[in-house]
Formats: sequence, structure tokens, C-alpha cells
Amino acid sequence: MNSAIVTKFLEKHAGVHYKNSKKKCLSLDETLDLIFSYLDSEDRASASLVCKQWHRVDGETRKYVSVSNCYAAPPSALSKRFPNVEYFKIKGKPRAVEFNLLVDDWGGYASAWVEEIVRAYPRLHTIHFRRMDVSDNDLKLLAKGCGSALQVLKLDKCSGFSTLGLQFIARSCRSLRTLYLEESEIEDEGHEWLLDLGRNVPGLERLNLASTGIEEGDVNDALVFLMQNCKGLNSLKVGEMELQNFKEIMKHSTIPLLELGTGCYSKRDGVREELTFDAAFIPWVSRLRVLDLKFMNLNAAGHCQLLACCPLLEELEARIEIGDEGLEVVGKTCKYLRRIRIDDQDSPGFITHMGLIAVAEGCRELEFLVMYMRDVTNASLAAVGRCSANLTDFRIVLLKTLEHPEDLPLDEGVGSLLQGCSKLTRFSVYLRPGGLSDRGMSYIGKFGGKLKWILLGCSGDSDQGLLDLSYGCQNLRRLELRGCPFSDYALAQMMIIMKRMKYLWVQGVGATELLGKYLVGIDPCLHVEWMPSEKQLLAYYSLASPRTDTPPTVEILSPTPFLYELGANYCYDLDVGGYDEEYGHEIDSEYC
Repeated sequence: MNSAIVTKFLEKHAGVHYKNSKKKCLSLDETLDLIFSYLDSEDRASASLVCKQWHRVDGETRKYVSVSNCYAAPPSALSKRFPNVEYFKIKGKPRAVEFNLLVDDWGGYASAWVEEIVRAYPRLHTIHFRRMDVSDNDLKLLAKGCGSALQVLKLDKCSGFSTLGLQFIARSCRSLRTLYLEESEIEDEGHEWLLDLGRNVPGLERLNLASTGIEEGDVNDALVFLMQNCKGLNSLKVGEMELQNFKEIMKHSTIPLLELGTGCYSKRDGVREELTFDAAFIPWVSRLRVLDLKFMNLNAAGHCQLLACCPLLEELEARIEIGDEGLEVVGKTCKYLRRIRIDDQDSPGFITHMGLIAVAEGCRELEFLVMYMRDVTNASLAAVGRCSANLTDFRIVLLKTLEHPEDLPLDEGVGSLLQGCSKLTRFSVYLRPGGLSDRGMSYIGKFGGKLKWILLGCSGDSDQGLLDLSYGCQNLRRLELRGCPFSDYALAQMMIIMKRMKYLWVQGVGATELLGKYLVGIDPCLHVEWMPSEKQLLAYYSLASPRTDTPPTVEILSPTPFLYELGANYCYDLDVGGYDEEYGHEIDSEYC
């Protein structure tokens, strides 16, 4: 290592000055520790491959670890590799479960991870489980083992627990600052846990109960009590709630909210009716940075009036009921907007290319954009590419409400978007047959060199389109395909070409048992699950043994000697290698 370069780096970034200094020089380990603290996770992973010393320093100094597949590594190996982690994020079930596409009881159980976390990380301050099955006993163990240090607990789209499990958290985790439960399936056993939260956790700052199945009547009085006791609460998201009850809760807020999510509705003679804009909202929303309207029964005009009062908004979630008119207001008012998500959720109203253009041209700081659209054009996608230079995550779904969209395929628009959005790492287009041709697929390969995650629905014409994408997207880690016309042979070729791919989910034509057996035959680290009833195939790299908690509807595939030999020969012919030792180390450092 060049000492002059290291010294210059430390003087510039870490405030360490050596000239005329009588202090003892830093050791090499201390120097590396300082340098690694300025690297993002991907650069750290690359640096850890340089030599054993750098690998060790990375492991000892890493504070944040994200595991995007809970079966990618055994929990004990993770704690051994990273003994000083303070922030864990672990994902379980595939995204398909959010759309009811996955078989029942697929897996994603948190128990093994919880046991290891409690054993190895008693001082852990942040735990984020996403799409996992978490039991009440798991929460009890966390509360007992990590309760004194835990500051952030996120159970994001999880299931398997009840409010009794949350009661353990509320009674033991007195340092808690954030409790996030959005879209988790929670068995409601009463609201005592919320009262305990108010009594024991006065420092609570963020609470998210949106879409959890907890009955409205069980939480109204408890939330009033909580607001009275948690004086620093600046972020509140709740589910469906009558407007008058919500107003009563907000009366007890002692500081302006920065984040708000509510499913307010109004009643007349005991019958719900569409909510119109209420001036009472203005004091609550004028300073908001985050606003979630997904669960609010608000008409299009109400959306426009409400959003016109939110000039400081940075994140917005809503339903398509917001309409193009609402998105025009967003474009004119919300100049600091970084994230926008417009979901379908079987709502009236629709979004078209006009709304997309309004947001792209008006909100130039956008980094994340998700929209369910009735119609989209090449020009609207080009507008995103022209105006959203900071965009890193782009996703659209073309709904089937319009019988004949006029501007398909979207090849040129996709190409323009990818050219303009040079920071894009996540890209999803779920279209309709004919929505994206092989030409569009080739544009993704040509201009999507930085993409790490792609989801395609009803895209491409033939195998050639997939291969064109494969040769270009060499940084791709995760690919999800649904309803695309690619054969199992083309998918196998793709997995060989794309050396950094570590996760593949396919539903439809190419999802065959033959593909699965071929894949496990060419790489011993690739685990393949075949779900014939849903015609789905899931393949992922793992350092662990094949899992044993699968339901009868999931088959763990093993290679046949013939396919193994065929795969090995094909790898040799393409000169890309079979099992790559360096790639194995990369999995070890990134943990998928």
C-alpha cells in the first residue's frame, strides 16, 4: 500500500493530520478501519477480496448487513463473518407472495435468525425482517435478548405473530425509537400492547400500523394515550379510521408530524361515504416530508386540494384515484419529491402518460418512481429519461383497463429512459403482450449496464431478446420474469452468461423442471426450487445446505449426471467457467 496515498486520503476525509505531529502513527489495521468506513457496501465487498487482511478488517468493522434471501447463508456463518454488526436487514419470501403468486407456507421462517441474533448480537440496535414468518416466541426472544439496546424494529409485510408478541416488545424494548409493522398480518388479541408502548417507551418517534388487520376500535383510545406520552412522535401511519377519531388523536400531538399515513373515512348515518377535503388537514400536512394516502378514501378533487398544501413533501404514496390531475398538482407543488408510488389496489380512477410526464417534468429530484398506469407512451418514458437524472429505481405496470393501448411497443421509450437515467439500478416494466419487443430488450442490454435488479412481465418476442439483454447487463444480480416467451434453454444460457446473477424467479413458459435440473448441474452453489402447481421456478446462490422446511408443493431439485456433464461442457465452450471461486467469495462477503 502506498503510504503517501493513504496519508492524503486520511487528511482529506478523516481529519487526520500527520505534519509536525508527535502522536503515534496509526497501525495498518487502524488505517484500513478508517478507509473502510468511507466505502459503500459494494466497494467494501470488492475490497474484501484483495487479501486476507482486508477481508478480516471488513468483517470486523462492518456495521450494516443486508441479507436479501434468508436461505443464502446459515445464520451462524454470518455472525462469524461479521461479529460487530449493529443493523440487520433480512428478507424471506420472494416478492411474488405480495401478489398471491406463491404457494402456501413457502417458508421464510425467522426463528433460526432470531436465535442467532440473540446469541451473537445482544447490542444490536436495528432489526428489519421483510416478508418473513415471525412468531410470538421469536418476538419474546428478541425482547429478552436485545431489548435493552434495540432502537428500531421493522416487521415489514411479515406474518405469524399477534399483538401478544408485540406486548413483549412494548414491555422490554424501552429504547425503541421506531416500530414499523406496515402490511404485516397480525392476529389481534387486544390493544394492551399499545398502552404498554405508551407507558414504557416515551422516546418513540415513529409508529406504523398501516394495513395490519388490527381493528380500528381497538386502537383509538390507545393511540390517544400513546400520543400523550410519546412527546417526540413525529411519524404516524395508521389504517382505516373514522375522520373524527383521527382528529381526536392528532389533537394530542405535541410536535409537527414529518411523516403521516392515514386511512381516514367519513360516516353518515352509520354508512361510510367518500371523504372530501377537510381544512383540518392543513396544519398537519403543511410541514410533512412523507405522506401516505394509500388507505384514505379521498376523491380526486380532495387529493388535489390536499397535495397543494404539501410543498415540502419528499415521499408520496397514493392510489390511482389520485388521477392525472392530482399528479399535475404534485408536479407543480412538490419540488423536493424524491420518491413516489402510485398503487392500483382496485381503485376507481386511472393514471396515464400525462400524469407521468407531469411528475417527471415537475419533480426533478426523483430517485424512486412506481406507477400502475392505464396507458403509457414512448414519449412519456422519454420524458422521464430527459428529466429524472437522479432516478435509481423505476417501475411501471400497464393495467388491462384500456383495451387497445395505442403506442406499443415501448421500445424507443425504454431506450431513451435508460440512456437518460444513468444512475438506474432497479428497473421493472410489467406490460401486456406486445408491450416490449426484442428491440426493446436489446436496449435494456445496451443501456442498462448498471442495473442490478430487473422485473419483466409480458416482455420480449423470442429467446434472442433475452440473450441480447444478458450480454449487456453484466452487473445484474436478480431477475424476475412472468409471462415472457423465453425458453428454458435460453434461460439456462442466460444464467451462464451473466456471471454475477445470484437470484432468478420465473413463472410461465421457461419455468420447467428441466431448466432447474440443468442449473443445479452446472453450479453446486445454485439451489433450485420447482413449484409445478404454480409453474414457477426459483433459483438462488447459497452457502448453506438445501433447506428442509419446504411444503409438499415445493420440490428441491438435484442434478442428473448427464445434465451435469452437459452443463460443464457448455460452460467450457463459452469460456465463462462453472463454479467461480472468486464469485463464491463475493457471495460470502455480500450474503446475497
